[in-house]
Amino acid sequence: MPIKSTLNRCLSASFLLIVTFYLISPSPSYAAPAANFPYQIEQPDGFVFKAISRGDEWNNWVETVDGYTVAPHKSSGYWYYVDDYDENGTPKLSPYFADDPPPSGIPLRLAPPRKGRPEPAPETLKLNDNMLKVSPPIGAFNGSILYILVQFADRTAQTTEAQWASFITGSIADYYSKATYGKVNLVPANETFGTVNNGTVGWLTLNQNHPDPKGAQTPEANTAKQQLIKDAILAADPFVDFAAYDANQDKNLDADELSIVVIAAGFESSISGQNSPGVWGHAWCIFNVTAPVVDGVTTGDCNATVIANGYAAFGELMTADGINNVQSTLGIQVHELGHHTFGLPDLYDGDQSSPGIGNFGLMGGGSWGMTTTDTFPGQTPVMPSAWTRYKRGWADCPIANGAVSITASAAATATSANSCYRMPSNKANEYFMIENRQAVGYDAGFTRPDWQFGAGFGGLAIWHIDDTQQENNNNDQQRWVDLEEADGVPMAGMDSGQSTDLWYATNATTFSDGTTPNSKLYDGAASGVSVINISASGTVMNAQISSMTTPPPPNDSKITSLGNISTGSALDANGTKAGFIVTTAGRYVLLAEGNNGLDPVLELTGQYIDANGAVQSISQINDNWDLANGTEIQQIISRQPATTNDGALVLDLLEGIYSAKISAKNGATGRGIIAISQMVNSTTPARIRNISTNGPLPDANGMTAGFQTTQTGRYVILAEGNNGLNPILELTGQYLDANGAIQSLSQINDDWDQANSAEIQQIIGRLPKTQTDSALVLELPLGVYNAKIAGFEGATGSGIIQITQAKQP
Repeated sequence: MPIKSTLNRCLSASFLLIVTFYLISPSPSYAAPAANFPYQIEQPDGFVFKAISRGDEWNNWVETVDGYTVAPHKSSGYWYYVDDYDENGTPKLSPYFADDPPPSGIPLRLAPPRKGRPEPAPETLKLNDNMLKVSPPIGAFNGSILYILVQFADRTAQTTEAQWASFITGSIADYYSKATYGKVNLVPANETFGTVNNGTVGWLTLNQNHPDPKGAQTPEANTAKQQLIKDAILAADPFVDFAAYDANQDKNLDADELSIVVIAAGFESSISGQNSPGVWGHAWCIFNVTAPVVDGVTTGDCNATVIANGYAAFGELMTADGINNVQSTLGIQVHELGHHTFGLPDLYDGDQSSPGIGNFGLMGGGSWGMTTTDTFPGQTPVMPSAWTRYKRGWADCPIANGAVSITASAAATATSANSCYRMPSNKANEYFMIENRQAVGYDAGFTRPDWQFGAGFGGLAIWHIDDTQQENNNNDQQRWVDLEEADGVPMAGMDSGQSTDLWYATNATTFSDGTTPNSKLYDGAASGVSVINISASGTVMNAQISSMTTPPPPNDSKITSLGNISTGSALDANGTKAGFIVTTAGRYVLLAEGNNGLDPVLELTGQYIDANGAVQSISQINDNWDLANGTEIQQIISRQPATTNDGALVLDLLEGIYSAKISAKNGATGRGIIAISQMVNSTTPARIRNISTNGPLPDANGMTAGFQTTQTGRYVILAEGNNGLNPILELTGQYLDANGAIQSLSQINDDWDQANSAEIQQIIGRLPKTQTDSALVLELPLGVYNAKIAGFEGATGSGIIQITQAKQP
């Protein structure tokens, strides 16, 4: 150990007041989190200390293993404890060297202030005339991956083309196949470099030195990274026919057409700390420089309508805690492909005020998983969380109510149907999910020795979801995706999860409004969700679940504009159901009328939350309406039922989710109409929010859903066929224009327009099930409308029609 040079250290300290240092960056997402794995930093005079990188590509800093923030003096290179940050995010260095014991008064876990990511100018994001609007792939997907390996004049590669090619065909393909239960198939891109068609081009030598940005976020560093990506794509052009992957022929290459990953010789800075030269793994797009055009297609740019676009990049080698020059592991690769190819958001806490979801998912810290037999973090990344799998259509996560058995997410017997469940609340966009996590398959990565899960890891993970949150997991009070820790102790600091965060017998077996943690909504209201009788930990676990079996639509309108609704349909033994949601308790008339003498039966079922916050069910049947209700029916719907054989219910309904069914008595067939009307006065506007009707389409007449708007708004009207039926959607109606004159509306749609996909996703929380389904997205004034669904060219079968209003300001 060399003797410390007091003179050198004093001279270096004299410059502390003028140092300017950049370790901060401004992006909320699309980056790899630091591995939180120790490495060694050597001071200029030879003294060393252990450090850990914290944050991500866009906002990172260095701490000692004891949790004190340190930073180097820009001129001398000596590392000091950090006292604070100035208003520009520049660290204020103390006079105390980082390899000495921390002095009193130095704060723990001091993070730089987070800023917004530098974004492309609006004009950069404008679509050209040919560019098609697309969304990240949902569900089954076949994709191609291209790895471009680049080395530099001052840094040559230490790994081979074959080593990287084996990742594409081996580990990456295997991970995404298992994580999606066989729905995603990733294959190497076609190329002519070296071993033909192994998806790997390189190593290519660029005529430049390594830019060595590490995690720096100066404008110069950001430009250098994007220029590096551009140069790599141009260098690969002779070996790849990029135009062949432009499937939609819009002259713009999207990530779902070809995933482009650039690997730079040198180090991966998310774990290798200050080793140079380095790049911190990230997914981004090119906008500081002109995006490259290769084979006539623009590549790597920022397509405003594509969440998954641009490129992914990371460094070649990893070094930490005495283990040197390891090829970058699987975790960072599948994490960045999660961003780039599938548009997945980060679920760690970007501002580092908390661990977010901790290590419980690929898009959190779980990308750094490893087993007890692995030699380096990231060799065994854990599975994506239940929410991630559900949102990308990889797992069905059916709605649970009653006794359920849940198979471990990574078990060989897991499927998209048995590995997770949803538990809807009574509030749109806010719900709970449950899955079983065990140390099997890729979830064996939970056994990483320095993590706090220990032997016997396993149990149920209960998630609280709020899909109105779109800023990753930065809001600690109302996260997008939040783990309900069974031990009641939220993850904090370096605690990114432990075994007692999961639910199992001998730990915690009841989750409800009255437990800690509880199932209340973020606004403190009862959710109606509970999980009880949780079994012992195992590959298959059992529990009893109570939730709202029919979730609200994913728009949470402050003002509801759907008034009375009605549906006319053909009837068979199964009848026709009209679904509706009550957002304000009130008095209702439900009316079922038969045409041409048909005798209808009316059945009402539903769920609501009582005064104690418990979910209650309702079930009522009416054959012939009660004449004693005639006055009230007349008052509410301005008439009485057409015949005494018709069905009607007059009752108070609490906030909840309901289904009104009309069927023909004694199995007769014919046609009928069902109508739901609320008593409305000047102080109680109509509050029926979203409707859907599921019924038979036995002839060309189809099924018609009538509805009334009481406020101008944006709507999605969706018609979907069952069992492959191709539906036609027709909207007709009348409304009052600005001059008070009655105007008519008529629109027809066969196959829904993918250009509307972003707005449909926003309003109803999903896209139509198939391309042949129909949808209209439009502004509707106050009026009365009919939405009709029928089979294409008179085809018969059954279908569903749904009317949803966009969220109001």
